[in-house]
Amino acid sequence: MSGTVRLDPLFLGLTRPATLLGVSFIYFILNSLVGLMVFITTSDFRIVPFSVAVHMCGVALTKKEPLAVEMLLIKIQKFNKCPNKIYHGGRNSYDMF
Repeated sequence: MSGTVRLDPLFLGLTRPATLLGVSFIYFILNSLVGLMVFITTSDFRIVPFSVAVHMCGVALTKKEPLAVEMLLIKIQKFNKCPNKIYHGGRNSYDMF
């Protein structure tokens, strides 16, 4: 062993999150619910190809970063804007510019 690092496929498989049809469960559920709500509201079957296209975008995103949707949801929950930004010219109170 001359200091080379070898990637084990078992480790890679155990560290990836569980997916459903190539996307994470949260992305699949959100896409399905939004598509179902739009279909119920409009009664138009044109939402099905659009929902499939959004799903394919999610598959491409998941290939690059498996936890992209989860990271976005955590960012939205944890790093929201300050509630007192109206007193600071529309910016966060800790923002310099």
